[in-house]
Amino acid sequence: MRIGIVGATGFIGRHTVAELVGRGHHVRAFGRDLMQLDLLPVHGDVAVIRHDTNWIALLDGLDGLVIATGSLNGPGMIEAHRDLPRRIAKAARLRGLPRLVLVSAVGASSHAPTRFLRSKAEGEAAILAKKPPGWTILRPSLVYGPGGRSMQFLAAVAALPIRLRLDSGPLRPILVDDVAGAIADLLESSQPLPDAIDAVGPRSLDINAYVDALGSWLGLRARCAVRIPTGLIVAAATVGTTLHLSLLDRDAITMLVAGAHGDPDALGRLTAVRPRTVMDGLKRYPASRADHMAARLGPWPHCLRQSLALLWVGTGLVSVVNLQDGTSLLREAGIDGRIALGVTLGGAMWDVLLGAAALLKPFRGMATIAQAATILLYTAIATALLPGLWGDPLGRLLKNIPLFVATLLLAQISRRSDHG
Repeated sequence: MRIGIVGATGFIGRHTVAELVGRGHHVRAFGRDLMQLDLLPVHGDVAVIRHDTNWIALLDGLDGLVIATGSLNGPGMIEAHRDLPRRIAKAARLRGLPRLVLVSAVGASSHAPTRFLRSKAEGEAAILAKKPPGWTILRPSLVYGPGGRSMQFLAAVAALPIRLRLDSGPLRPILVDDVAGAIADLLESSQPLPDAIDAVGPRSLDINAYVDALGSWLGLRARCAVRIPTGLIVAAATVGTTLHLSLLDRDAITMLVAGAHGDPDALGRLTAVRPRTVMDGLKRYPASRADHMAARLGPWPHCLRQSLALLWVGTGLVSVVNLQDGTSLLREAGIDGRIALGVTLGGAMWDVLLGAAALLKPFRGMATIAQAATILLYTAIATALLPGLWGDPLGRLLKNIPLFVATLLLAQISRRSDHG
């Protein structure tokens, strides 16, 4: 079969590409990043998605299609969940596409408590309107496996010195390999398909048991545990939403607390897939050193970024408030009058700008590199004008050494996350 996958570079999309190629199908991959598309094993049959993409032309020659686009939050969520499926469904009907699988989510409903699930339901409606018999919606529970962001987040929770205990509804996590296998089976089936199919794991557990399983996968035992009140979780979600933390925003926490439960027998009735338990699924991918490092790093790079941004903004504001201290330091170096005032104010404004830019995703990589360069520049100037500062008991120049190294580390981590 010739099968198209929209969202082929995403978590579920990548694994579905591998599953279909492994079964001998020809895959046409659609995504937004050409560099990532070129890394897929699809022999160059790729297309970059744009708002004005001509889907009627791109679907030419396909026997089936998978729509596996998703975004937990942000301005792209409605586009990924509602608008894009609408445009694709319209083109697929005109093309007479016989098989189509939309990857949605357990709990998707117009009355769901989160925008994520409501927008998923709007995408489902576009598929279900005048649905051909070979079209269906797959509703996975919490999907885990290599590269899964929710698994990375909860593995980081498992790696904390204190094991956090949260109240949650029942979960049925499912391995991404099982989801990919189910998608392939549904595309290969010649039978009419139901409107929607739950894709969930065989056993129900709460979030604490799932985190413990991830801890065991990492070889980490909980030395002690602390139960987190629901009110504190809500407060953390509010802060996370403000700071645009994708896995710690209000929707993510709401869904985590509510749980993700469905019919564990649904896949068995329609596919050859028998979902694995969490422990069996994790055994397929033993934790590597990279997994251990990622889990232990967890939220700390983000905390470092926020604290460094606060340092730069705070230093700039303090310099403006205490202009006299800044100019007196320059006076010791022989710089006085308007020049000293201009240098102090200019440096303060630059510090505030660097701190603010580091909080904005499009600029944070460049801003962090600029911070490192600025530390070197400030240190070099201070060394040339006031070398005695190296002997300052408060370490006014000595502390620049670890600050510079921490900034370079953050720049490298930001670079990797922006391209991964």
